[in-house]
Amino acid sequence: RSEHRPPRFPPVQVLRTCTRFHHVTVGLESAALPPALRPHLGLLMECWTALSIDGLGPDGTERLEYTDAVRERHRETVSLGVGAGAGGGAPPHATGSLLWFWAVALPQGSGLGLASKWLRRVMCHSVFDRDRVHSALNNMRQDVTAALRDGGSVCSAVMSLLTARQLPPLTPPAP
Repeated sequence: RSEHRPPRFPPVQVLRTCTRFHHVTVGLESAALPPALRPHLGLLMECWTALSIDGLGPDGTERLEYTDAVRERHRETVSLGVGAGAGGGAPPHATGSLLWFWAVALPQGSGLGLASKWLRRVMCHSVFDRDRVHSALNNMRQDVTAALRDGGSVCSAVMSLLTARQLPPLTPPAP
């Protein structure tokens, strides 16, 4: 059964700041994601910025292989990433059920256009293949091993988990 719920924050928010960088952030609601799939969000986030891109060219049939996509993205943006929940580039009133994508570009040429182009490419045209997913899993395995050797990061993770469980969910400010 599907029911319509109003968004938890305005669908579009424009913040004007004094910076030379163009920063674009897109949030997707993930509350409807089945609980069995939620543990896989970490893998999804690890994969997303190092995948091949399909649907390019005038007829939409060209593919940018992942090594070329990463090289071109690094050339055209300052950063591009994906995160989940509040924090990690999310607006201050973000909730824990959002999946965030962000891109930052310099104002050379069309910085805002470049940041938007890469968000669109990553979100809509990424190609998930077996080799890239296995590579992401191996990267995650190495990250976990390194983190477990660092007592400070283990303590920080435990404290974050304990604190997050005790806090009420964040709600957006009233309009």
